[in-house]
Amino acid sequence: MINELLFVLHVVIVSIAAVAALRLGKSALIGVMGLLMVLANLFVLKQITLFGLQVTCADVYIVGSVFSLSLLQEYFGKKVAHKAIWISFFMAVLYVALSQIHLLYVPSGYDVMQKHFLPLLKYMPRVIAASFVSYLFSQYTLLGVNILLKKIFGEKKLVLRNFGALVCSQGVDTIIFSFLGLYGIVHSVLQIMIFSFVIKIVVITCTTPFTALAKRVFKKTGFEKQVFKKI
Repeated sequence: MINELLFVLHVVIVSIAAVAALRLGKSALIGVMGLLMVLANLFVLKQITLFGLQVTCADVYIVGSVFSLSLLQEYFGKKVAHKAIWISFFMAVLYVALSQIHLLYVPSGYDVMQKHFLPLLKYMPRVIAASFVSYLFSQYTLLGVNILLKKIFGEKKLVLRNFGALVCSQGVDTIIFSFLGLYGIVHSVLQIMIFSFVIKIVVITCTTPFTALAKRVFKKTGFEKQVFKKI
């Protein structure tokens, strides 16, 4: 049960980090979103067994990034959310470029780490490219569904709007990324795709209370009024 316990702790830490970053402002939240994006692409190659399912080790980071985007759109507007998507990808592209330069350095005779870096980082260009395509489609799906649900429900039903948008966007992300980024690398793309989506729904369900918490806490502190005065 060690993986399951770590999984729950992982979700809580990422969710609290996103809410704390929101309190610090949009720059902090965009920074956390970009960091989660990089971490998701770095750790996606590790496969683990979770609740009896074979999944990658990056689903929490992916959903955390999407959760951060939802908070950005809710509190700072659509334009800021769109800009955050491109900032995150700039960070991801910079990461993959620097990681490949890192591999090109000729190690000294005393080095013992190159053999570990090589199998980990050599897949990064493919992973980042697949991530770019899937993330782009999923994030614009998220924004589109959020806008649609906001037109239907107005400012009400925040938790329901956030949950529905996250589930739709992650369905798109999982299908595209699994085939483009993991085919030929993992044991079973189909199993990873199906079970990864199941785990993402679990993560989304776990982060949903934090959306309601953010709404209540920042409403009480007058955060929303301060934010919208600046927009």
